[in-house]
Amino acid sequence: MNARVPAEVFSPGEILKAELHKRGWTQTELSEILGRPPRVVSEVISAKRAITPETAKGLAAALGTSAELWMNLESSYQLSKHQFETSKVKRRARLYGKFPVKEMIRRGWVQVTKDMDRLEREFSRYFSISSIDEAPKFAHAAKKHLYLDAPQLTQLAWLIRAEQIAKRGFDLSWWSFCPARNWMAPVFGLITPRRRSLRSRYVTIGWIISGTRSFTRWITCCMARARTLQS
Repeated sequence: MNARVPAEVFSPGEILKAELHKRGWTQTELSEILGRPPRVVSEVISAKRAITPETAKGLAAALGTSAELWMNLESSYQLSKHQFETSKVKRRARLYGKFPVKEMIRRGWVQVTKDMDRLEREFSRYFSISSIDEAPKFAHAAKKHLYLDAPQLTQLAWLIRAEQIAKRGFDLSWWSFCPARNWMAPVFGLITPRRRSLRSRYVTIGWIISGTRSFTRWITCCMARARTLQS
């Protein structure tokens, strides 16, 4: 339900000024009745000083009203002075209330942004939904206490992440360009429990040493080329 916003909010000082005019009192007389300095009454009427609980109780006793009346007038006036955009707060609260936002951002599953439109699109893209108002769906089989229990969004987020990793697979194209592939087979042969002659083992160790040197030279060349490209 939307809160009603008054068209114009008067300061408590305007109300107090009208009360003094109705009674025929001056600001000095009111200050003497309250036992407060005249400057305090003048600043309250000119809206330069906020009404405190002590002042509200004094005005209530002097004017025959309630202290809550003056405190409510002061609160309404202060709220009307400060403009605050609440739509972004409501959208952010709805997003945090529905999805595990903090966990997903911490793990890098969605990009961090202060733009609410972009952030909502990130979560819609991750869960494959048209908008955040739509309920995410993911076909899976999991143990439940009740058959009709809907899975939690945290569980769905992990399931979707697992599916993304499974679809991505592993890229092993770099292995064909690595010289280590030529001498890794003897390494695996050396550590297998099959019986080998002492000479074959020495030969295998020699291949390993030679391959290590070749691999080191390859790494050095790659690093040198990278420094050249950077410069």
